[in-house]
Amino acid sequence: MSAAFDLAVEHTIGITITPQRRMQERLLEADLDRFQPEQLLKNGALFHEELIKLSNNPYFHTALQRVNQMRRLMEYRAKIDKDRLVEQCTEHLEIIALLERGQVADASYLMRRHLSGALKRKSPIAWSWSEEIVREP
Repeated sequence: MSAAFDLAVEHTIGITITPQRRMQERLLEADLDRFQPEQLLKNGALFHEELIKLSNNPYFHTALQRVNQMRRLMEYRAKIDKDRLVEQCTEHLEIIALLERGQVADASYLMRRHLSGALKRKSPIAWSWSEEIVREP
């Protein structure tokens, strides 16, 4: 039973991860200036949503979709940092590689570090925008 379960999990991970690997690789190989900022943001959000689906917890997935909707609103005003985007794609590929090797704990740690970096960068921006809204009459 355990071997069958492991095989089913590996199959599910492969189905989810293979298209994400291809997308991240295409982004790294492409001229990022040819993409609309909305498409670049959508690709990043999709990566995280597809991975969270592996938890088989629909509440996690729904919560992340809502966070991504808010993030899109926040990032609508932000300038796309191409160097940061390359770094993010590279981190995404590292997470995928760990999952493919079955190193889930390591992938989790790297994802936590990846998200912490994003939070650190975006929190000051969000606070400055909220202060602007409060100051407006």
